[in-house]
Amino acid sequence: IDQLTTEIRNLPIIPALANYTREFGDNNGIRVKFNAPRAFPPLSPVAELQLLRITQEALTNVRRHALATDVVVKLEKTSQAVEMLIKDNGQGFTLSDLEKAPPGYHGLNIIRERAEGLGGSLNISTAPGEGTEVRVSLPIEKVRL
Repeated sequence: IDQLTTEIRNLPIIPALANYTREFGDNNGIRVKFNAPRAFPPLSPVAELQLLRITQEALTNVRRHALATDVVVKLEKTSQAVEMLIKDNGQGFTLSDLEKAPPGYHGLNIIRERAEGLGGSLNISTAPGEGTEVRVSLPIEKVRL
């Protein structure tokens, strides 16, 4: 499951995410657009790894479940938080579908645990036929270097 190469893990967060999202798109036939500011404050190594893992899990969910052709991955910094957005144009779902998911379908719970481990939160917006938006917000004071 560890698809994050040592090379990617050793890069600063912006080039690491740019490389990973490009490789993911190339390998899976899904158009992935990555957006982030050119200048981004240094984050703790733990925060950077968690953001990479969150992106990896979210894109794996897109590949496995969404039937999407396009995904946007966006990293932003506000005065209060670092925010990661992963939005696809796939089939979407209802939140009650999550409760009926068979064992092994826990990707969103994994993302939530990773975010909460850094004092953050996960917000999911989705509806059948409307795609899915996963937004992770991490408090800046917990993740900056």
